[in-house]
Amino acid sequence: MFEEWKIERRLLSFEKKVVAQKYKEYFEAINIRFLQPINGTRSNYWLNGIVLDNRKERDAFLEITNANGVLTRPIWNLLSTLPMYKDCDADNLKNSKWLADRVVNLPSSVPKLD
Repeated sequence: MFEEWKIERRLLSFEKKVVAQKYKEYFEAINIRFLQPINGTRSNYWLNGIVLDNRKERDAFLEITNANGVLTRPIWNLLSTLPMYKDCDADNLKNSKWLADRVVNLPSSVPKLD
């Protein structure tokens, strides 16, 4: 039983790596930055992301992809923007805000079509 699980896990990891490579090729061809592992690290390819030029472009991309059945989402909502944390101390979060305005998470798997 556990041997089957190990094989399935390896296959899933391989499939996610193939999906990530296809994303990389596609987005590089249309001049959109695809996020990749930092040198010296290894990805499990569970989360794929792209960086768009600004929030307006990000929102347009999200609207179009989701309207067409591709479940994309913004990278995150900053905790400091949530009502329960609005009165908590926070730095200016310049880099975090920059990323939140531009990064989109992509599906890490693609459904098989019959």
